[in-house]
Amino acid sequence: MTNKDYYKILGVPENANAKQIKKEYRKLVIKYHPDMASGNAEKFIEIKEAYDVLIDEIKRSNYDKETAQETKNNYNDTSNSYKEPFVKNETNQKYNDNYYSGKANNFDWIPKALIFFLNIFGIVISIILFLCSFACSSEVLRAFSFILFSASLGIKFFESLENKWFYIFTILVSLILFFAWQIIVAILVFILIIKIETIFFK
Repeated sequence: MTNKDYYKILGVPENANAKQIKKEYRKLVIKYHPDMASGNAEKFIEIKEAYDVLIDEIKRSNYDKETAQETKNNYNDTSNSYKEPFVKNETNQKYNDNYYSGKANNFDWIPKALIFFLNIFGIVISIILFLCSFACSSEVLRAFSFILFSASLGIKFFESLENKWFYIFTILVSLILFFAWQIIVAILVFILIIKIETIFFK
């Protein structure tokens, strides 16, 4: 059983996805590769070892289980001798670890649920809302459908709500869709006016 913190070695939170892990791994490889001026062979091997475990779902799952069990065993062993002070320190440490890994509260499932929703239902529901906006003549509903559609596309490209480019992409695509729709409406109105003039003033 290893006592190395692979998440700390790669500089990623415990809930990091594969894309985040690969991104940080590439940065570290460039920095510590033995062929580079700032290279460090020992550090490079350690980084490669951490990456091989965390990028593989089965190895990562086994590593997380072993680490959790090791932490639990250490807690039980220490609490027998220093029960009162250790409980306080363990609680504080657990809070700090959760804070830096993005799990400071009980609502860390919300981003995951939102990502799942956008991936599976986002585009379909945005189209339904867009069609419904005609029935109730609601520009607000239509604008919301554009935003939902843009967010659904963005989550497929960036795979994370923590990426600032996801929000920039969503805003820009929403604006493009909104103005494109206004242009289409203007063109249709113009064509309709021409048709009416042709019919009645021929």
